[in-house]
Amino acid sequence: GVQRRVQAKLRAMSGGAGGADEEGTSANTSGGGGDRGVKGEPYQPNGVKDAEAAAVSKRAGDEAFIKGNHAAAVTAYDASLFADDTNAKVWANRAAAKHKLTQYQAAVDDAKTAREVDSTYVKAWYREGCALTEMGDYESAALAFFEGMQIDGDSKDLKAGFDAAIARGRAAHLDEGKK
Repeated sequence: GVQRRVQAKLRAMSGGAGGADEEGTSANTSGGGGDRGVKGEPYQPNGVKDAEAAAVSKRAGDEAFIKGNHAAAVTAYDASLFADDTNAKVWANRAAAKHKLTQYQAAVDDAKTAREVDSTYVKAWYREGCALTEMGDYESAALAFFEGMQIDGDSKDLKAGFDAAIARGRAAHLDEGKK
C-alpha cells in the first residue's frame, strides 16, 4: 500500500533528503524573503539584512500565533523574513500560521523552504506533512513525515502524523472503491 510506495520513493531519491515534488520544484511565491518566483529553481536566500528587526518581528509573530491571531502572525513573519530569510524556524512558523488560516498550499511551500534552509529542522517536515494531509495528498504527506522520521526517529508528532496520513489515505481509498 501507501507505506511501500513511500519506501520505494525514498529509495529512488538520491541522497535520501529529497523533498522536491514530481517536477523537482518547490516554488514559494508567497512573499517575504528569498527568491522563489521561478518554478524549478532552487530557493535563493537574500540573506540577513537586519537580524535585530528579524528577531523582533519573529517574536511578534510568535505572540500573535499564541493568541490565535494567525493573520497577524503571518504579517509579522513576513516582516521577519524580509529582514532575514535564512531562519528555518520563521519559515516553519509561517507555515503553521498559514495552515491555521487553511492556506494549505502556501503552508506546504513555506515548509519546503524551511527544510531547504535547514534540512535537519524536523518541524519543517512535520508542517509539510500536516498541510499535505489537509489537502488530501496522503501519499506525499506520509512521505514528508517519513523523511522527517529519518532525521528524528523518536519524534512522536512525526510518527502520529505518518500514521494519520496512512489511515486517512486508506479510508479515502476505501471510500473511492464504494462509489
